[in-house]
Amino acid sequence: MIIVTGADQLMGYAIASHLARFQHLRPELRVICENKSRCLAFVKAGIDVQQVDYKHPHQMSKAFHRAEHIILAVGNEPDRVKNAKYVCKIASRSGAQSIILLSHIGAVSRIHPSLQEYHRIEQAVIKSAVPYTILRLDFVQQYFHLWASHSEKTKQFMLPVTEDVEICPIDITDVCKVIEALIMDNSNQFAMFLDDQHEDQVYTLSGPESVNGKQIAQMLANATGYENYKFNQTRPMDLSYYLENLGMDIWFDARLKQEMSKMYHETFVNDEYSKRAFAAPSAKQIQTILDYFDWAQKTSSSVLVPHATMITNMPCKSIQTFFEENANSFKPRAFQPVKDKYNDQQSMILLKEQHPNVYVCVPLSDDPRRYLVAYIEKENDNNDIMNSGLIFPDANLKLYSFPSLNDSTKVVDIEISHLPLLPKKEALEDLQGSLQVFGEIMDLGIATEPATGFFMGAGYAVLNIQQEVNVAERKIFQALSHQISWCQSNEFFHATWNNMSTWCRYCHKEGVLTRRNKKTLKFNETEKI
Repeated sequence: MIIVTGADQLMGYAIASHLARFQHLRPELRVICENKSRCLAFVKAGIDVQQVDYKHPHQMSKAFHRAEHIILAVGNEPDRVKNAKYVCKIASRSGAQSIILLSHIGAVSRIHPSLQEYHRIEQAVIKSAVPYTILRLDFVQQYFHLWASHSEKTKQFMLPVTEDVEICPIDITDVCKVIEALIMDNSNQFAMFLDDQHEDQVYTLSGPESVNGKQIAQMLANATGYENYKFNQTRPMDLSYYLENLGMDIWFDARLKQEMSKMYHETFVNDEYSKRAFAAPSAKQIQTILDYFDWAQKTSSSVLVPHATMITNMPCKSIQTFFEENANSFKPRAFQPVKDKYNDQQSMILLKEQHPNVYVCVPLSDDPRRYLVAYIEKENDNNDIMNSGLIFPDANLKLYSFPSLNDSTKVVDIEISHLPLLPKKEALEDLQGSLQVFGEIMDLGIATEPATGFFMGAGYAVLNIQQEVNVAERKIFQALSHQISWCQSNEFFHATWNNMSTWCRYCHKEGVLTRRNKKTLKFNETEKI
């Protein structure tokens, strides 16, 4: 049996998915996971899936029964060193023919604890007395999926290194091809033993070129067609803060839900695993990422090493190819192209061409947003600007006008998540009915995933919550809350806005903060703020 560990994390899942392409070999493949929900597609494909607790001897013994080749994909769980050491112990007892360890290029570091963990795991593999091959991976290109949300919002590519520091990231598909070359023979069958030339060897797997932050930003610009992408040298603490809070980003959350649906229906006929963010990063993964960039900054040791090409006899994918394949995920949000392609004068000319009877127009700005304030007489608006909007051809965008607001207006922009998955018309009608008790609805809509157009339960609304004076009691607006009843039922969706009161990301109650118990890994303590 071929054993792949960590199949519920990105690296293990990618390797298992890659090997699952060979249908005739699926009966000889077994994947190990702690969370089976991410491995259901393997079950459907006839692959043996073993959900284990690494501390449970019987479960581990059963999972590694008849193990021949063990692909040890080190994950990002807190106890990854203990887990990996236990796998090595089981491998030695079960008579495994080989261990292929996916380690880290920074394992040689003496000052970064998260990278030193890989060195400790390497030593456990070497001492196991099982033939081994150690693959030290440079930064994996697919980790940049975690940057997509920030890039599409800010039009920047941030790294916690200076602009001249070079890294050599490798595509995850090339890592999988190296695994394939190590454990399969020329007839596409699993080999009984490691090839002698690879036994007890340590390889460094890096991409085909060294690039710095400015070059990556330019590659991103070339791939998306957005010319003004900039490199941003950020502080490690800023990158850490962004990654720690990524799980609360509604767009990223919607992307993960879509990916989970695709994973369940996975057919393993292509390399779809390489196009996924997979999951919000854990604390261990975030620290490993930060330590990697600090190591690269201080040592300049992320360099081109052609071991991957040497093993597979194939060229590796460039970072430019990665961005081209995933360009839709990094493209800036809709309104930025107008600002980049049209100045105030050009925008006013478009307005005059498309709506010649507009008599008054003044450009205003409350940086970074810009407006055109126009006075329109309804009887002279023969082009119906309210419904036809203003078209910006070079930006491939149409914007609609909205009546000006008086000084007493209190506008709240709301991001909405966890909406019922209903047809668009029904969802909008019910959403309007659910929100109208909180204020005057100025705008609302549902959000769709950019690449596919799928509705995934996210939306937005703009409310005027200013209460008019002398209104009937039944028309008094309710206070806006994070949890909102769907059409006065027992089902809820969630709203977030600027300067709202604190709410718990787990139970969604306002005014409470749930604290994680690190020993039991359960959310069991709630305290008032």
